Amino acid sequence: MESLVELCDLIVQNPAQFHEKIAWICSRCPPAESLLIGSPMVSRSQLHAILAVARFLSKCPNSDQETPKSLLLAFYRSIPSSFNLNFWPQAFSSEAISSFYNDFLNYISKAAELSPDFATDVAGFTGKFFAQSSPLSVNHYQSPGVEASIVSADSSSSTTSKDDVSSSRGIVVNGGGSIAWKSNGIYLVLLLLDSMMVVIDPQLMEQVRGIAKEQLQSMLAFLKIRKRDWSEQGQLLKVRINKKLSVYQAVARLQIRTLASLDTEGKSSKRLLHGALALLIEAAEACLFSVWRKLRACEELFGCLLSEFLKQLSLVVADTSASSQGSMFESVLKTCCDIIEFGWPKDRSPVDTFIMGLATSIRERNDYEEEDGKEKPAAPPFQLNVIRLLAELNVSVKKTEVVDMILPLFIESLEEGDASTPGLLRPSFEKSYREAVVLMTRSYLSKLASVGSAESKTQAPEATTERIETLPAGFLSIARGIACNKLRSDYRHRLLSLCSDVGLAAESQSGRSGADFLGPLLPAVAEICSDFEPSVNVEPSLLKLFSNLWFYIALFGLAPPIQKTQTTTKSVSTTLNSVGSMGTIALQAVGGPYMWNSLWSSAVQRISQGTPPLGLVSFPLRKNAGSYTAFQFTSTFSNENKSCRSEHESAGSGNEKAAVSQRTALSAALGGRVEVSAMSTISGVKATYLLAVAFLEIIRFSSNGGILNGGPGSTASRSAFSCVFEYLRSPNLMPAVSQCLTAIVHRAFETAITWLEDRASETGSEAEVRESTLSIHACFLIKNLSQRDEHVRDISVSLLTQLRDRFPQILWNSSCLDSLLLSMHNDPPSTVVNDPAYVANVRSLYQKIVREWIIVSLSHAPCTSQGLLQVYFFLDQESSLVIAFSFDSSFLSLSIVGTPSANTWQRTQPTADVVSLLSEIRIGTGKNDCWIGTKTANIPAVMAAAAAASGGNLKLTDAFNLEVLGTGMVSATAKCNHTGEIAGMRRFFEGIGGLNQSTGGLNLDLPVLEKGEEVDKSTFRETCSQATALLLSNLDSDSKSNTESFSQLLRLLCWCPAYITTSDAVETGVYIWTWLVSAAPQLGSLVLAELVDAWLWTIDTKRGIFASDIRCSGPSAKLRPHLAPGEPELQPEKDPVEQIMAHRLWLGFLIDRFEVVRHDSVEQLLLLGRMLQGTTKLPWNFSRHPAATGTFFTIMLFGLKFCSCQTQGNLQNFKSGLQLLEDRIYRASLGWFAHEPEWFDLNNNNFAQSEAQSVSVFVHHLLNERVETAQLDRESTGLDNGSSLHDVKDQYHPVWGQMENYTVGREKRRQLLLMLCQHEADRLEVWAQPVGPKENTSRLKINSEKWIEFARTAFSVDPRIALSLAARFPANSALKTETTQLVQSHILEIRSIPEALPYFVTRRRVLESYPPERVTFFMPQLVQALRYDEGGEETCVPESEKDAPPATNNSFQALLPVVRQRIIDGFNSKALDVFQREFDFFDKVTSISGVLYPIPKEERRAGIKGDDLYLPTAPNKLVRGIQVDSGIPLQSAAKVPIMITFNVVDRDGDRKDVKPQACIFKVGDDCRQDVLALQVISLLKDIFEAVGLNLYLFPYGVLPTGPERGIIEVVPNSRSRSQMGETTDGGLYEIFQQDFGPVGSPSFEAARENFLISSAGYAVASLLLQPKDRHNGNLLFDNLCVKGYLAARRYMDGIINTVALMMDSGLPCFSRGDPIGNLRKRFHPEMSEREAANFMIRICTDAYNKWTTAGYDLIQYLQQGIEK
Repeated sequence: MESLVELCDLIVQNPAQFHEKIAWICSRCPPAESLLIGSPMVSRSQLHAILAVARFLSKCPNSDQETPKSLLLAFYRSIPSSFNLNFWPQAFSSEAISSFYNDFLNYISKAAELSPDFATDVAGFTGKFFAQSSPLSVNHYQSPGVEASIVSADSSSSTTSKDDVSSSRGIVVNGGGSIAWKSNGIYLVLLLLDSMMVVIDPQLMEQVRGIAKEQLQSMLAFLKIRKRDWSEQGQLLKVRINKKLSVYQAVARLQIRTLASLDTEGKSSKRLLHGALALLIEAAEACLFSVWRKLRACEELFGCLLSEFLKQLSLVVADTSASSQGSMFESVLKTCCDIIEFGWPKDRSPVDTFIMGLATSIRERNDYEEEDGKEKPAAPPFQLNVIRLLAELNVSVKKTEVVDMILPLFIESLEEGDASTPGLLRPSFEKSYREAVVLMTRSYLSKLASVGSAESKTQAPEATTERIETLPAGFLSIARGIACNKLRSDYRHRLLSLCSDVGLAAESQSGRSGADFLGPLLPAVAEICSDFEPSVNVEPSLLKLFSNLWFYIALFGLAPPIQKTQTTTKSVSTTLNSVGSMGTIALQAVGGPYMWNSLWSSAVQRISQGTPPLGLVSFPLRKNAGSYTAFQFTSTFSNENKSCRSEHESAGSGNEKAAVSQRTALSAALGGRVEVSAMSTISGVKATYLLAVAFLEIIRFSSNGGILNGGPGSTASRSAFSCVFEYLRSPNLMPAVSQCLTAIVHRAFETAITWLEDRASETGSEAEVRESTLSIHACFLIKNLSQRDEHVRDISVSLLTQLRDRFPQILWNSSCLDSLLLSMHNDPPSTVVNDPAYVANVRSLYQKIVREWIIVSLSHAPCTSQGLLQVYFFLDQESSLVIAFSFDSSFLSLSIVGTPSANTWQRTQPTADVVSLLSEIRIGTGKNDCWIGTKTANIPAVMAAAAAASGGNLKLTDAFNLEVLGTGMVSATAKCNHTGEIAGMRRFFEGIGGLNQSTGGLNLDLPVLEKGEEVDKSTFRETCSQATALLLSNLDSDSKSNTESFSQLLRLLCWCPAYITTSDAVETGVYIWTWLVSAAPQLGSLVLAELVDAWLWTIDTKRGIFASDIRCSGPSAKLRPHLAPGEPELQPEKDPVEQIMAHRLWLGFLIDRFEVVRHDSVEQLLLLGRMLQGTTKLPWNFSRHPAATGTFFTIMLFGLKFCSCQTQGNLQNFKSGLQLLEDRIYRASLGWFAHEPEWFDLNNNNFAQSEAQSVSVFVHHLLNERVETAQLDRESTGLDNGSSLHDVKDQYHPVWGQMENYTVGREKRRQLLLMLCQHEADRLEVWAQPVGPKENTSRLKINSEKWIEFARTAFSVDPRIALSLAARFPANSALKTETTQLVQSHILEIRSIPEALPYFVTRRRVLESYPPERVTFFMPQLVQALRYDEGGEETCVPESEKDAPPATNNSFQALLPVVRQRIIDGFNSKALDVFQREFDFFDKVTSISGVLYPIPKEERRAGIKGDDLYLPTAPNKLVRGIQVDSGIPLQSAAKVPIMITFNVVDRDGDRKDVKPQACIFKVGDDCRQDVLALQVISLLKDIFEAVGLNLYLFPYGVLPTGPERGIIEVVPNSRSRSQMGETTDGGLYEIFQQDFGPVGSPSFEAARENFLISSAGYAVASLLLQPKDRHNGNLLFDNLCVKGYLAARRYMDGIINTVALMMDSGLPCFSRGDPIGNLRKRFHPEMSEREAANFMIRICTDAYNKWTTAGYDLIQYLQQGIEK
C-alpha cells in the first residue's frame, strides 16, 4: 500500500505525464460491472487500488480522466453490498474495515469539496444508498423478548438481522465504539453532510430526518428493557448494549445535523423543531432512568443530547438523580454556563428567568399536613441537584449579579434552618462569604447544642444528614472556592475556631459525640490549610487553635493509626452511643483499625502537612472545670510547679484509670520506647496532649514523607524534622516528658524511613519526589548539627548517620554535600556566637562528620565523589568569568579576571579548615587506613577508574596514592579553563549573530579512529574536555536543533573512548563521564544508556575482555604448537592486553555508578542489568588471556553485587530476572576454569597485585554471600504459582539444563566455584608476591570424597571444567581417577572436546600444518622417533662411525642415500650451486679443527680461510665474509675447537648493515647434548616471553654437522666471568662500576638490571638442566627466579616430553640414573604455587650461601686470579 501511495502522490504532481500509471492503478481496482451486480468479493489488492484512486481524486479532482471517477462512484454505490460479510477478503478484521472506511470516505469528502460536479454525483448516489438501506427504519419497538432474542441470536449467527444490533461484527469509527453494520449509512452521511449540505436533495434530507426520528423512538423502548429480560448476561451483554448505544449516539448527531437545515421562520419547520427537541429531551430522560445509565456509552449519549440544545437543558437537569454525577453533571454545568454567557450581553431577561426558575425550585415542597408523629419528607433529588447546580454556577460564572441573585436564596434557607440547603456554596466575594460563613457556623453549633435534648430524640433523619453531610460539605466548598489570601487567612482562623468550639461543646456533653461533630469538619480544615506554610512565623492565637484541634483529634481518636503492626480489623460502629470509653478510643486510635470515615483520616493527614509544631508554651486554657480541664502547659510540664500536678490530674483526667489508659496509648504510639511505668508523673491531660504531638509528628511523615507545605523549592526548612525537633528546644522539661518527646523524634524518623523504603521501586516523577524528600531531611539534619543543645546535636548525628547508612545515595547528593561543606566553615547563629566553647565544639563536630562523610563516599564511589568535590569547589554553574586558582599549604585563593554579569552566581571560597581537612584524605592502591573491608574502593578496577576520574597524570598500572584535594584542584582548574573558553566563544558568536550549535567543529576525528590509527592522548583529552564544557553550557536550551545536536555530542563523548578501546582513551572517557554525571546528575541515565550500548557493542565486535578468539588468548596461543595443544594461530594486530586494560577502567567507572544509583534510580539499575545480561549470555564469550583474570572476576563481582539488589525494595519486581542473572553469572564464573591456568606479567608488580586482589575480593564476596536455604526450599516447592526459577526439580533450567534439585545443585556449584576461586587467588598472590610467607598457607584441606564431588559437579556444568580441574591439581590421584571414569563413561558426549583426548587416545600431531621452523626445531626428537618402526623394532641411526648398524636396520640405512640424492636432484641449478658451496665450505671449515689437531698450538691460526654463504646455525644470517684474522684456536687439551668471526647481514633486513658473528667449530665433541640443553632454554625463553616475564635467555645456535662434529654460535658482545677476572682487578661490583659508571647512574643501574634478569633466567634453566661445566655466577634476583620457575612449571609436560624423546639417543646426560624422573621432580608438580615459590626461594638462598659456592670461588681466585 505504501508504494501505491507514493506513486499516487507522484502522479498528482504531473497527471498528464503519468497517464499510463493512472490507467494501471485503475486496472487493479474492482471492475465497475462486478460492483453493480450484487455482492462481489473484493481482494486486498483491489481495496488498496481503490484507496489510491480516491487519494488521487482528493488531490486532483478536476482531472480530465473519467475512469477514476467512474470507478470511485461505482464502489461508492456498492457500499450497501459491503454489509454482507462475503464482500470483504478472508480474515479482514473489523479494524481493517474501519481503517478502510475512514480513509475512503475522507478522500470522497475532500474530492466533493473541491469539485461541485463530483459532489452532485455523490449526493445523487447517497440518496439511492438510503433508498436501498430502508431496513434502517425498523419498527419503533419490539417486545423485550424479541429484542433480547435478536441480541442473543447475534452471537451465534453471522446473518444480517433487521435490527442494528444483530450483527456480531462491528466497525470501530474514530474510536467511538462499536457501530453495527447497518449504521454505516448513518456514518457515511455524517461524514459527507458538511461538504455536501448545499447539493443534497431536500427529499433525501427529509428521508434522513425520518430515519433518525424512527431510530430515536426505538431507543426509548430499548432503554426501558430490564436486565433480566435479556437472554445473555455478563460481559457479552455489556458489549451488545454498548454497541447499540453507540448507534443511537450516531443517530442523535444525525438528527441534530438535519435540524440545522430547517427554515426556522416557517411554521411547519418550527413544529418539526419542537417535536425533534421534545424527542431528544425524552431520550435524555430515558438515559437518566435507564438501567444502563452508569455505562460510559450511556453517559456519552447523554452528553451528546445535552451539548447541542442549550435552552432545553435546564428542563432535563431537574430530573438528574443524586447518584448520577460525574460526566453528566459536568455536561449540564458547562451548558448552563454557556447559556448565561451567551445570553447575558444580548438579553438578560431570559437568563434571569432561567436562573430564577431553577432557584425557586429550592423552596418547593410537596404539601403535607403537620400532624403529630409525622416526619417532614426529604427533599427530592430534583431539588438537591438544582441546588448543587446553582452552587456551582455561583463560582463558575464569576459575575456579581448572578451571585446576588442566587445567594439570598441560600441565606434565607440557612436562617430558616432548612436541612435541604447544602453547603455547596463557594462564594468568591467578601460580602457573600462573610454572611454565609457566619450563618453556617451558627447553624452547625446549634445542631451540636441540640444533641441530647428531648427534641433531638424526635428529630428528622435529615437533621443528621445536614450535620454530617450538608453543612460540612458547605464549609469544604467555601474552602475550595476562596482564592484571596486575605479571605483564606480569615476563613482558616474561623474554621479552626469552630473546631475548638465543637470540641469543647462535644466534650461538655457525653464525651462520646466529639468525633461525629468534629470529623465532618476535617476535610474543610484540610483544604483551607493546604496552602499554609507552618515553617514561617505563626501567630500565637493561630498556634493555640492548631493545638486545640490536635488535642481533640487525639482525644476523639480521629487520627489514622500510627502503630507499626495494627491489630486485627474489626467493625466499629460510628454512631454516637457505641464508641466506648475514651481509653478504648485512644488505644484503638493508635493501633487501629480506623473507626471513622476514611475521608476524615485523609483529611487529618493533609492537615498535618500545614500544622506548625504545637507550642508547649501555648497549650490553651479552658474555662470550665469539667473533664479534661485545660491548663497552662508550660507550668505543668516544667519542674517548677509540681505542686499543681495533683490538682490537674484530678480535674483533668477524671480518674487514674483514664490517665493510665491515655499513658498506655501514648506508650504504644511511641513504639514502647517509654514504658507506662516511666510516665507516672504525666497526668492524663498531659498524656493526651503528648499523644496529640505524637500523632501529628508521625502522621506528617507517614502521609507524604514529612514535607511541609511551602513553595516549590526543596529547602531544609520544609522538612518536618524542623517541627519535631522544636519540642526538644523547650526549656525546663520534666524528665518523663523529655523522654517522650525524644521518643517521638525517633518514631517520626522510623516513619520517614518506612515511607522512603516503601517507595524504593518507584520511577519517574515519583522517584524524584522520593529523592527530593530524602535530600531535604538530610540537609535539615546537617543544619541541625549546629544547635546549641548538645542533646539535640547528638540525636541529629545519630539520625543523620542512620539515614546515610540506609540510603547511601545522599552521599552523592550535591545539596547535601554543599550543606555539609558550607556548614563546616559558616559561623554559628548570631545568638550564640559569643560562646567560644560552643563554636569550637560545633566546628569540631562538623569536621568529624565531613571527614567521615567524604571517606565513606570515596570508599563506595571514588569517581563520583571526586567529581562532586571538584564541582563544589571550583566550578561555577553559570559563570562566564576566567577563574584562576592558587594553592599553598594553608589556604586556597580564588581570583576572578573580568567583569561578572548580573546573574552570575559564584560559590563561597572554602576556608583553611575545609582545605586542611580534605588535604589529609588520600586514595590509592597502597594500604589505606580510611576504609576497611570489602568496600568498592578496594576493587582495583574501581581504584584505577578513580585515578582516571581525578584527572591526575598517572600511569594507572603503577601504584599510586593521590591527594583528593590537590589532584582535584588541578583537574578543576582545567575544567574551569575549558568552561571559560566555551563561555567566551558563546559570547563572541552571540555578539555577531548567534552560535552555531553544530558539533562538526569538534575534532573528534572518527575516520582516524576507524582506520585504527593511534590517537594523541593529550589532543583527544583536550577535545573531549571542550566538548563536555560545551555540552554542559547548553543544558538549559530548549531549542529543538540544540537538543538534537547536543544529543549527538553526548553520544560521541560516550562512544569515542569506547570505540578506540585503549587505556588512554578510556581514561579520558572516565574523566569526562565523571564530569558529566557530577555537574549534571540529570544526564546520568542518558550517559549510562550510551555506555551500556557501547559496552554491548564491544561484545559483538569481540574487543578487549570479550576478545574470545584463540589468537587473543595470550601465552597459550603464542606457545602453539610446541608447548600448547592446537594449531598455530596468527597473532592479533592489536595488543589484546591494552584493550583489556581499557575494559578494566571502564568497568571500574560502571561499578562506581552502580554504587551511586543502586538505591535511587531504577531506570539506571535496569540499564546496568541489561549490560550484565548481555555480558553473561551464553555461549561464553570472554577472553581467555590471563591478563583478563582480574577484569573478568570484577565483572562477575559486579554481577553478584547487582543481583544482591533483589533484597532491596526497588528491584523486588524483578526478583525472578535477578535469580536467572545470578545463575548466568555463576555459569560464566565457572566457565573461566574450563581452561588450564596461565601466567602473565606486565613487569609491573602493581598489576599482578591488583589481579590477585580482584579475585580475592570476589572470593570474599562469595564467602559472605548469605544463601537463604529456607527461602530457596520454599521457592523450589513451587510457590508463587510456579513462577520461581528455582522450581526446577526434575525439570529443565534455562542456564543449568536438566537437573534434579536446584537448591542442592546450587550449593554444590557455589562450593566448587569458591574452591576454584580460592585456588586462583592464592596462585595469583604467589605471582604478585613471590617472596611471600614461608609457611604453607594455601594448600586446600579437602578430602578425596569432596574432590570426587567437585569433579562430578564440574563435569555436570561443563566437562572441560573437570578436565581443567585435573590439570590444576596434577598430583591429586582421586581427582584424576574420577575424571578418567567420567570421560570414559561419556565419550560420545565429549568427543568434540580436544582436552579429553589424552584420557582415551594418544595425541597425534599433523606436522604438515606446523611452521617449518618449529618442525626444524624438533628435528632431533623426530630423528630419534624413527628408531622404532611400525612393528616396534628398533631402527637405530648410528651416532658415530664406530656404531655398527644391526641387521634389522640395513634396509632402512640403505634408503637414506637414495632419499638424500632424490632431494638433491630436486634442486634447480642455482639452489644446487648454493647447496654445494655451502656444505663444501663449512665441511672444510669444520675439518680444520681435525686438520689442526696434530699441529702445534702456535701454528693453528695459519690454515683458516673464508667464503660468502649463510650460517648453518642461523639460515637468516647471510655470510658476507670472514674476518681472516679472527680465527682463534680455543684452548682444549683433547679437542681443537676454533672460533671464526663471520661478517653477516640479516636476510630480511638491511643488507648494508654488516655485523660480526663468531662461531665455534668443534671436532671430537658430541654437540647433540648442547642442542638438547639449548632446546630447553629456547622453550623457557618462549614461555617467559609469552607470559610477559622480563627474563633474558639467549639460546644460541648449535648445529651437529656429523659424528662428534658441529658448529656453535658465540653470544655477541659478551665476556665470560673468567675474561673479566683476567683483565680487571676486583670483583663484579667493581667491574660494573669501572665499565658502566658509579652506583646510581642510569648506565650502572641499567647494566645491573640486565645482569639480574639474565642471571634469574639462567638460574631457572640451571636448576632444571643441572649443568656441571659452569663457573661462579649464582647472583639471583629472587622474584624473577620464582616467577620464571612458576611459569616453567605450567608447561613442564612439554619440556619433559621434549627431553624424554631423546632418552635413547645415547647422550651422556642419559647414561646413568633416572634423568627424566629427576627432571620431573625438579618441577615438583605435587606442590602448590606457594610451596613451589618457597622451594625456589630456598634454592636461591642455598646457592648463594652454600660452602661449595664459596669453595669454587676460592679455587677460581687461586688458580685464575678471579675475585668473587
